[in-house]
Amino acid sequence: EKPAAKAEDVPLYQLYVQRAQTRAERKAQLAKEFVQRKGVGKGQGAGKGAGSSGQRPGVKLHVRNFGPATTEAVLRELFRPYGEPLHAIIRQNEDGTCKGFGFVVLGTADAAAAAMSDLQGKAVDGKPLSIELAKQRGKPAGRGGDLPLGAAPGGGEADLLSGRGKGRERGGKGKGKGKGKGK
Repeated sequence: EKPAAKAEDVPLYQLYVQRAQTRAERKAQLAKEFVQRKGVGKGQGAGKGAGSSGQRPGVKLHVRNFGPATTEAVLRELFRPYGEPLHAIIRQNEDGTCKGFGFVVLGTADAAAAAMSDLQGKAVDGKPLSIELAKQRGKPAGRGGDLPLGAAPGGGEADLLSGRGKGRERGGKGKGKGKGKGK
């Protein structure tokens, strides 16, 4: 194997070419790289400030496309070959049936990456599973507190000063500027 080339050794016109990846392959690769960059599985926990903020250690996966009869025991058994799940939960309707998705927490990044690549698209109860890294829930974008007082969403500086809505910065009464029926 030859040593890695330095930036000044590589000509500007040189391209890197590889086989096109499927969406599932690319998602699994990015998830694995993300988990490795975060250092999960080395005693640090999941994400920013884990341990001090009460988050569970490990890698949390969001699993979708379950049938209505799926239980937490089924979810645990599905992920057990990749390491003992630290936590598993299925979201349920009021009548106790599965909503079609759940979450599982695995202890290491390697276990999570292996589970994602192996179980992605696997048929459970006749439905192909979809597995992703769970996203942290936060405040929805654009809701409350984001805009200065008196500003309308999507408006510019003129809206703040004049108090008028979007599209009326040039004066007039709207699109036709007062020219039209009955005026």
